[in-house]
Amino acid sequence: MSGLRMGMISGAIAAGANVLLLYAAQGLGVSLLMPNPSDPSGAYQPMLWFFPASLSLLSGLVAPAVLALCQRAASKRPLMAFRIVAAIVLVLSFAGPLFLPAQVDLATKITLNLMHVVAAIPIIAIVKPHTKEGL
Repeated sequence: MSGLRMGMISGAIAAGANVLLLYAAQGLGVSLLMPNPSDPSGAYQPMLWFFPASLSLLSGLVAPAVLALCQRAASKRPLMAFRIVAAIVLVLSFAGPLFLPAQVDLATKITLNLMHVVAAIPIIAIVKPHTKEGL
């Protein structure tokens, strides 16, 4: 399977899972109110499905490029290198929601970080090199 195809599939699965998580969290009463950067008054609005879906899909599409870089840098163990890079990026991504303004409630911040994990799982599991290690 080509890298682009792996990225599209993993990103689509991550996007679908995150949209389901978004609606499940809202159904459980999580506000998911986020700052609206285009509103000069600083108003907050509920997160729309498009944001986690598009960012999950984009992450899936970027992953094969990261894997290709890992294949060049760590030709003997590219999958291990890719997974280490992915894990580091995942841990660093937790900072984004945690540093949102204090007006964003803790349940929203936890849900956002859970979305990062939900996106990472299919991307890390599906994106593999065309080598014996990737099989």
